[in-house]
Amino acid sequence: MTEREQHLEDLVDSLGDELHRKRLENDMLREALKIQENRIAKLEAAVRHTIAMFTPDPTEVTIDESHT
Repeated sequence: MTEREQHLEDLVDSLGDELHRKRLENDMLREALKIQENRIAKLEAAVRHTIAMFTPDPTEVTIDESHT
């Protein structure tokens, strides 16, 4: 094997290793994104619940007309 062929083989190996690392990184980022999306969904649900707790039900509202 010539020096040039060895250099090219080393380069291919190096690129394969880099590709593997990038795929692992991508997988970790996807998992982190799923976790964050889940957290956001939980926070949104909590906000909707909190708003609902402090929003009067229009069917239960009584109008005080004693001052008119």
